[in-house]
Amino acid sequence: MSLRDHRILWIIILVCFICTLRTDRTNRDLLFLQNQIFGRALKPPQEQTLFEQAATGMVASADDPYAAYIPESNKQAFNEMIESVLLGIGVELAIDPTTQQPIITSPMYGSPAQRSGILAGDRIVRIENQQTTGWTMKEVTKQIQGAAGTSVHLAIARGENSEQIYTIPRESFPVSTVLGDRRESDGHWNFRLHENPQIGYIRITSFGQQTAAELESAIYTLIPPEGRGISGLILDLRDNPGGRLDQGIKTCDLFVDEGEIVTLRGRNQEIYDVATAIPQNTIHTDPEFPIVVLINSDTASAAEIVAACLVDHQRATIVGQRSFGKGSVQDVIDLPPGRGILKLTTGSYWRPSGRNIHRFPNAKKSDDWGVSPSPEHVVNMDDETYVKQYIWRLLFDSPRPELVPIPFDSINEDNEKTGKNTESSDTSENTSDAESNTTESSSATGGTNRVRQNLEKLGQPSGNGESSASSVPQSDIRSDAQPESVPSASASATESKNSDSETSTLGVEGKNPKNSSTTPPQTSETASESSEDVRDGHSDSEELCKTVKRVREFPREWWLSANRMELDPQLRHALEILTTPQPQ
Repeated sequence: MSLRDHRILWIIILVCFICTLRTDRTNRDLLFLQNQIFGRALKPPQEQTLFEQAATGMVASADDPYAAYIPESNKQAFNEMIESVLLGIGVELAIDPTTQQPIITSPMYGSPAQRSGILAGDRIVRIENQQTTGWTMKEVTKQIQGAAGTSVHLAIARGENSEQIYTIPRESFPVSTVLGDRRESDGHWNFRLHENPQIGYIRITSFGQQTAAELESAIYTLIPPEGRGISGLILDLRDNPGGRLDQGIKTCDLFVDEGEIVTLRGRNQEIYDVATAIPQNTIHTDPEFPIVVLINSDTASAAEIVAACLVDHQRATIVGQRSFGKGSVQDVIDLPPGRGILKLTTGSYWRPSGRNIHRFPNAKKSDDWGVSPSPEHVVNMDDETYVKQYIWRLLFDSPRPELVPIPFDSINEDNEKTGKNTESSDTSENTSDAESNTTESSSATGGTNRVRQNLEKLGQPSGNGESSASSVPQSDIRSDAQPESVPSASASATESKNSDSETSTLGVEGKNPKNSSTTPPQTSETASESSEDVRDGHSDSEELCKTVKRVREFPREWWLSANRMELDPQLRHALEILTTPQPQ
């Protein structure tokens, strides 16, 4: 060995020795601190509690708003968020204000309840031979919940018919993140726009394990291999908080046959991965086949990747509002058994055009971040317009909207926690916004977004008068960093009691409006639309609460007969694009 090689070897040994000393010192200091707490504290903590608190503190020191330590007690709910899997019979519930009995607003398509013949509008008269009249939602869900492999017996009343007993198994089943425009009577989605069946309409609520496969199946119902079908497609990514990065990439691959989809960069913005389109994965439609993607300021993460990719490849027109601007990727790291999960930001992603997606702290509107429609396709919404279309959408997500209690028909005046509930196993915390590690209510469709949380929590403002909902979107999770074992899980449910009306699907509960007129009451002036992001997801909670209180007074007949295109100007603009003849 030459003298030069000897010197290099000794330098390497010296560097390793120094690193070892530094590591050993950190370990010694932490061990010393732990021993002091256990050996001298008047009331020493439990070992698991000490570890969880230490892990939480270390994650906080990373100055990463999307990093989180998920303790073992919340691991199941976190895995459920990633995989979009529920455990139970699969029904969305409400309390009928007339009978004070639980009513099924919609069985989930493909769930044990749907396979057993349960229909929207069915009243649950008894559960395990116990009368349900007067039960709270918490009591109903507790009786329906149970372990996988067991069954529950429900006495169902349907219309004027006599009661019938249904024995429904409790199973794990996937929850679809790809929804259509209306539900058919059997609960499955119709992916054609009701106002114009020649236009396809597909909503993606979040990016779960099977999103791309579900989307491909939905598209093939609209565009058969022989080529006949719709004349245009609306892809609705509004309020989509993101999810699995690999599913966002696969979604882009369905529409783009070549070129870059997204670039991942690590420390110092060094490129470490580039996702590119695979031609054989593309759905072979006419390149001129028009697609409109709807986004708003709560479109985030993987949803932004899809929108950016399609517009950068000139494959779609973007309509709506500037997206949230969340362009970082998190790895999920399994800690030793019993210690939980670490979620850590390890990279950022960039558009095919090379532009940045992430909105950094103190970023200005003039800075380059997120995804923006071109000026002629910017369609803002004030709070009242947003709430109207949101309520209409939730009502008509049921196969029988005439039977569903009106969403957000009242505000919980007692500031009790409210939430959108499904029958599910009894987890105490949902980490769909795992960055905040706060208890959040969960959407039955598998994706909980910032706007839904804000609306659901209007009845419980925090001490500073602001909504306590998290203000950051769901993280993008790399598929190669998933926990190896994903247990069957379910959405967490948050319930509250109300004297006249209670709903498990709609989040804000209370008395039904007494006005039976089909004319809505007069409302005050709504917010100006002069700013770039009028409905930006950060509205003052008190003002938004007032808006919901005004809108809740609209009688049921008004909602059932309302013109959806007047309630949803973004959707109307998208339809105009797809149905207006283009100049040759």
